[in-house]
Amino acid sequence: MAAMNPPDEEYDQADLITDPAFISRFFIIEVSPDPREWVEWAERMKVADEVIEFIRKYPEFLFSEYSMSLKTTLKPSPRSWYKLSNVLRILSEDERKKYGYILAAGIVGPEAAKAFYDTYLKGSQIPSVDTVLFNGDVNVPKDLHLINSLVLRIIDFFSKVDRSRIEGREKTIAKNLSKLSQHMPKESFYGILRFIVDASTKNDDKSDIFDNVLEYLSQDPEIEKFLRDIVK
Repeated sequence: MAAMNPPDEEYDQADLITDPAFISRFFIIEVSPDPREWVEWAERMKVADEVIEFIRKYPEFLFSEYSMSLKTTLKPSPRSWYKLSNVLRILSEDERKKYGYILAAGIVGPEAAKAFYDTYLKGSQIPSVDTVLFNGDVNVPKDLHLINSLVLRIIDFFSKVDRSRIEGREKTIAKNLSKLSQHMPKESFYGILRFIVDASTKNDDKSDIFDNVLEYLSQDPEIEKFLRDIVK
């Protein structure tokens, strides 16, 4: 049995790892971490409570679909959250408030660190993607950075989500996105619409679902104006 990171242009590795003769000797299984399984593991390993609760509430921050490299921006991973927990364990409350964001950004990356720091070290509440899209919780913070962080997480969710999670829920998603558009700057919401429009034109297993979402969204007159601008 062997393990390796997925090969990509940003990852430095020995040529042997991607040599066809070497690869042909293995049965390759691609494994992605499951947030619920990681939370169970984290509880057994006594990971810091605030880290566990953050991932439980915002599972989209557990890992990035892109591999991390020192040449690129830091991305969160199950290993990096465990590392952050060990760092937080030795800090006092004052040290967490003073150095928490800087330390977290150097371990899980700036976007995940900002959401974690604002939620658990400063007490801000950011709705999770699930509660926004499926429950209609659009209690969006006023801070523009947090708003844009939510936009990026919604886009990330749509890019990674399995078809089964959103199939048959297009009307609900569209209704809640329409509500969300009334609680954030138009420029921020435009990013979500742009992604959905692009996703609806791709030849993949979710394009028809995004097309359905667009059809429901277009029933909102304000959003329909946005869509006309995008498809020009």
